Amino acid sequence: YRFRGHSLADPDELRNKEEKEFWFARDPIKKFAAYLTEHNLATQEELKAIDQQVQATIDDAVEFAQNSPEPDPKDLCRYIYADD
Repeated sequence: YRFRGHSLADPDELRNKEEKEFWFARDPIKKFAAYLTEHNLATQEELKAIDQQVQATIDDAVEFAQNSPEPDPKDLCRYIYADD
């Protein structure tokens, strides 16, 4: 289930608040985190550290993409089909 619009340009006005709240309560990531802590398989601090590692990986990927040169337009159709 998607909790937000498709992009920053999508205000996500087609679904009502009740529908979003219904599904938000069933978020599998939050439910799994609760399971891990309830069964003493992870602490909140460990889960927070994992979240920070994930965010750092995302931040690095975004920085790499933003600092990379724009692709050459002649490569637009490359890698669409497998070469024989």
